[in-house]
Amino acid sequence: MKYSDEQLVYIAEQVQNNTIKEVTKLFNEKYGTNLTYKAIGSTMKRKGISTGRDGRFIKGSIPANKGVKGLCYEGCKATQFKPGQLPQTWVPVGTEVWRDDGYLWVKKWDGRKPARKNWIQKHRLIWEEAHGEIPKGHHVMFADQDRTNLTLDNLILVTLAEKVVMSKNGLFYKNAESTKVGLTIAKVISKASERKRGGKHADKTRSKNDTESQGSTHSI
Repeated sequence: MKYSDEQLVYIAEQVQNNTIKEVTKLFNEKYGTNLTYKAIGSTMKRKGISTGRDGRFIKGSIPANKGVKGLCYEGCKATQFKPGQLPQTWVPVGTEVWRDDGYLWVKKWDGRKPARKNWIQKHRLIWEEAHGEIPKGHHVMFADQDRTNLTLDNLILVTLAEKVVMSKNGLFYKNAESTKVGLTIAKVISKASERKRGGKHADKTRSKNDTESQGSTHSI
């Protein structure tokens, strides 16, 4: 349906104090149409018509629960948390759990929010304890592709670019030493790509400068 400007204004005015279903009923009565509330809602979205309501209390309004300190139905006190009480899902620091992602996770901290931030993959923890914090943009991987082999010697640190090169060129092996050789190759390829990109950028810059220089000469 093609709406007139008058009809769009009417919808915009009515929706400030009514639900979309109520606006639909009013609109159909006023203009003799038989539109659904979904059609009105779609039109509002398409035309950028807002209800003007963002879910916040309007200044001066009284909350429905004013003066109510909390509702507790019969028997609810037995299940309420008490000060110092720990949830049933709590486990102590040092707890290890194998998760669906195939990694062993360790609870390293307690009290962080959200609770998932209390956990770290154990192979990352092992690497950090030996070498320090993992640099941004780097990944700790298993050289022999076995996520249960958590020995430090089986862990390798790779950048995202190196990981892509290794995957693209089949440089991950079941043999740890072969994978480490593959990582060395990936580092060489990545460095060469960086130099190549740097060279192209330098060529473009020189070409741009030459063009600007020529333009300046012609203008003289």
